[in-house]
Amino acid sequence: MLNENMESQNTNTIQKLPAYKLAGCLEEYRQQNHLTQAFLAEKIGWKKQFYSYIIRKADFVNAETILAVVQHTDIPLSKILNYAGKPFADYPPELVKWLQSPEGKKVLLTAYSKHLEDEANRKLVEASEVIL
Repeated sequence: MLNENMESQNTNTIQKLPAYKLAGCLEEYRQQNHLTQAFLAEKIGWKKQFYSYIIRKADFVNAETILAVVQHTDIPLSKILNYAGKPFADYPPELVKWLQSPEGKKVLLTAYSKHLEDEANRKLVEASEVIL
């Protein structure tokens, strides 16, 4: 039962994957292999317009879209799921500079520690519900 619950969570995570993760991996792959968008789209089994939509406008992509990429390229699923891209590219330079300061680092570390604690507590509650 616990494995089914974890598998369901993994599927839900993949179904909600932010499109920028897939878009970033696709563009890196395309540029490293000197491919056009049209050629890569065809290789994956998509129309060029769909490829362009993912790169420019999509907010999220579904599991089928991700699996098509994994099946028709040598981009590992783990790379797509963990892709960070340029995390600070959309932020003002002043904010990025502050985040790199001792005060900013402390705030980030505190927030991230709280996130990890909340996530661990959530998983404990879910696991206890499965057991009960």
